[in-house]
Amino acid sequence: MFEVRAFDRTTVNMITFGSGLVSNSRWSVLLESTAMKLVGEYNDYYFSDHVGTSWIHVAMVYDGATLSLYEDGVLVDTASVTTPFATDNSYDLIFGADSLDRADEYLDGDLRDIRAWNRALSESEVAAELTSGAADPTDLIGHWPLDEGNGTTVADASGNGHDGTIYGATWTGCRSEEHTSELQSPDHLVCRLLLEKK
Repeated sequence: MFEVRAFDRTTVNMITFGSGLVSNSRWSVLLESTAMKLVGEYNDYYFSDHVGTSWIHVAMVYDGATLSLYEDGVLVDTASVTTPFATDNSYDLIFGADSLDRADEYLDGDLRDIRAWNRALSESEVAAELTSGAADPTDLIGHWPLDEGNGTTVADASGNGHDGTIYGATWTGCRSEEHTSELQSPDHLVCRLLLEKK
């Protein structure tokens, strides 16, 4: 789950895991002009969404059979998954761009408060995460608030040590909003981290 806002929806990745050059070896949550898409093992799943220039909380939950999209804690769309995900896990988790081996489809927008869980959260847990962090923290794999403001490390606040490294980006300062953490893509210098397109 994560919070996002997008200024341009022309095929941009929000979160990617796996290889972008090898068929059926990655998953990616991306925005296209008319839908949010999860590129999965052998299949692409399209969802109705409401991502725009205002912040929205997004959660994608996979329970082994169904992929569910939540926005601001409300279930908005589902898809049946016929082929289990089997992504090559030797690759890095990437925020705001496609996989490192492709380095394209950059997010023109902001990300913050990214969290990954080792189980499917219930609908009530997804809703509660907006205000109280109700899901059991022992099930949290990683939590990246993106609020460092300097340096080249994105700290994992879960306590699991899954810190990230910033490549091709520059911190641009901090301004106070409802949260203090934002990841900013090119052309909009209103937030903390400017990604540099290659």
